[in-house]
Amino acid sequence: MNIKKTAIFLTPFPALPYNPLVKNKVDKIIKKAGIMNILFWLSLFFLISACASDPKQPSHVLTRVAHIQKTLDQFSKAYKDHDPEEILSRLNPDSTLLEGVRDGIREDLQSISTARLVFVIDRVEMEDTSFRTLLRWQGAWENPGSSESIERKGEVIFSWINPDDPMLTEVRGDSPFGIFARRP
Repeated sequence: MNIKKTAIFLTPFPALPYNPLVKNKVDKIIKKAGIMNILFWLSLFFLISACASDPKQPSHVLTRVAHIQKTLDQFSKAYKDHDPEEILSRLNPDSTLLEGVRDGIREDLQSISTARLVFVIDRVEMEDTSFRTLLRWQGAWENPGSSESIERKGEVIFSWINPDDPMLTEVRGDSPFGIFARRP
């Protein structure tokens, strides 16, 4: 079987007859478009990589949120371990807004046999040295002398200072602290 190659297969436009001058112009256009395409993608790559943050260093926002989450995990662990001093050490000693919170923490941990407290961060609002977190929390507390168990959940806003080592300065909303003082 003999297959003939015709000019139709050599041109980018099969309906046009073969013309070497046109073919050279078309080849130049295709080459130029290919080079332009490569230059476009390379410039886009370098632009994106130049704007990206250093992958070895997390952003300051992510670092602050991680510090807050670590502090909230310490609160949960301290409640489970009945360690009021761990929680109280994370409260700003200069804040008068936390007096009721301090008393509620002490009363809760003296009145319960077991506790579980879980925090979920919904939103973080940051300023230079202070920030607020909107949290959802869920907890379960058991009274040592009876089979009474209290389960609660709620939303609260915690205000913090010192982003590198968060200290709680204010609690607004449905506080998870002082549950036994508020029970009906």
